[in-house]
Amino acid sequence: MAYVVYIEVDEKGIITRQHRDPFNPITGLKKTMSELLITGFLIDPFTEPEIIEGKQPMAMFDGAKVYYEYVDIEDPKTDKEELEALKRKVDTQDRVIEEILFTIIPEITGGGI
Repeated sequence: MAYVVYIEVDEKGIITRQHRDPFNPITGLKKTMSELLITGFLIDPFTEPEIIEGKQPMAMFDGAKVYYEYVDIEDPKTDKEELEALKRKVDTQDRVIEEILFTIIPEITGGGI
């Protein structure tokens, strides 16, 4: 049998599952060709995506061939800024808790915690 790849796609044609050796007796999917064709496609091997900075490849299948669409990756600066904001918030909360524990509670109770 020729080397084939098994794929499953969603309603938009996005490849959601792939197995590059579906009939391997050890690592394969343990299904017959007929069973696999019920849930997916058996196609010729396809190339890996091109690496494009700032883009995430999304494997697509149009019923005849595999191609890639490239979507923007969220700017990592946004994640860093959000992380810094969360760190500042936690630091503020820590200072408030310390003040409550070491200043306000002792004043109210007339002593320690």
